[in-house]
Amino acid sequence: MKKFRTIVFLSSIGAVASPAMAQCTTTNATTCQCETAGQTDCDLMPDLNISWYALQNYAGGPSEYAQTDGSNPGRLRVSGSTPNIGFGPLEVRGVNSQGYRTFICGPDTLTILAPNDNNGFTCPNGFEGKQRLYQRIYHKTGNTMSYTEELAGTMTYHPTHNHYHVDDWTTMTLRLEQPGVPDPRDWPVVASGGKLGFCLMDLSTCSSSNGHCRTSHLYNQGSTLTNTSFPNYGLGIGYSCSENFQGISSGKTDIYSENLDGMWINILPGLCNGNYWIVAEVDPRNAWTESNEDNNWTAIPFVITQQSVAGGGGTGNINADRRAVLAPGEDITLTATPGYSYLWSNGATTRSITVNTPATYSGTITAPCGTFSTPSITVTALAPPAAPVASDVTIPAPGTASLSASGNDLTWYDASAGGNVLASGGGFVTPVIAQTTSYWVEDRAVSPGVQTTGGKSAPGTGSYSSSKQYLYFDANEPFELV
Repeated sequence: MKKFRTIVFLSSIGAVASPAMAQCTTTNATTCQCETAGQTDCDLMPDLNISWYALQNYAGGPSEYAQTDGSNPGRLRVSGSTPNIGFGPLEVRGVNSQGYRTFICGPDTLTILAPNDNNGFTCPNGFEGKQRLYQRIYHKTGNTMSYTEELAGTMTYHPTHNHYHVDDWTTMTLRLEQPGVPDPRDWPVVASGGKLGFCLMDLSTCSSSNGHCRTSHLYNQGSTLTNTSFPNYGLGIGYSCSENFQGISSGKTDIYSENLDGMWINILPGLCNGNYWIVAEVDPRNAWTESNEDNNWTAIPFVITQQSVAGGGGTGNINADRRAVLAPGEDITLTATPGYSYLWSNGATTRSITVNTPATYSGTITAPCGTFSTPSITVTALAPPAAPVASDVTIPAPGTASLSASGNDLTWYDASAGGNVLASGGGFVTPVIAQTTSYWVEDRAVSPGVQTTGGKSAPGTGSYSSSKQYLYFDANEPFELV
């Protein structure tokens, strides 16, 4: 049985009304401002960014290493700065205000009254436990500050240092820009990486890390924000790498430098030098509640220079989103291997084309490794069958009727379009009827599929490794790897 319980706790603290003591803290909302001007009753929400300026400039910018490098073989090391430009803090807690912790134990979710630390918890059902975190959201009602707590993301406990790391905090990918595709997150990935978790803290301020906080997450856009740009600057409780609470205050940022473990994109052998983009995203699973979920990513251009030279490898191919057999009214999407530009045999210049005409298709791809001609793919049409042959049947009195028809793959219906399926095959016996009743039969032409199975196991537990480990396989159609 799957068990799940969420603890929500509301705390209210009266604010001091004297103007001389007016302030904006987690216990006093007197001068705190809502995001909507003029409001006095609102949630004070965080708003996470990942800074394109820091990605491009912090620690001198991304560092690329050759495949033969002894310490960083084929790595592209990057830095991530994640400012909070919202009106309230991002505050995450391992234990809620009532002393409860929540653990995922396989199919069960357990909420328990816990001791002061989470080290040593064992799932009673034998599964390895994963701890859920609580997000505390502060609420202003006039001068009074209160808060709610809700279950959000998960954590990985670090017993050596007695603190936790927030899971899935950032992902970093290397991608090829695609003409006509405005969102870099839709560009094809050629290499990827991701930091398991961050210890969330107020590592710097928007003024101290000049340029990290901006009005836009898009490359080379946005005005710089400083501490004075935030009406509720510093709202939070001073976050560090604590076991029980972490976070990022309003107007502050957390920074993970490229020299830290896991802050890299793994470049596999064979990637060619050329023009790419680094795309980074904070909280990619939207595990944390914030005021704007659309500005959690950024992208910067980057030139790869220490990998394979052009012409050193690579091929062009075409993938189809289904079998290349069309029935009347159907279409099929053909997608070429990623590149800078494309030219199809039908004149199209996008990476993917959708066709509904039987023909042979091929393309030319211009990519970092050179220009490649793809093999051909032939899209055929499935011819419709002839109409089935059937005859009317007359019965002398109320009763059943035996109907028959000739064809290859017959199906019987109670209506001509969208009717209920009654039977299949060459014959059909009606229910008892007492008046003239019509039935319909259709024939189908079927192109049978081919069932295949495959896969390669990858046993072992996950961890950061100083050596490169990867698995090559071909994907002939889109799929999700879990």
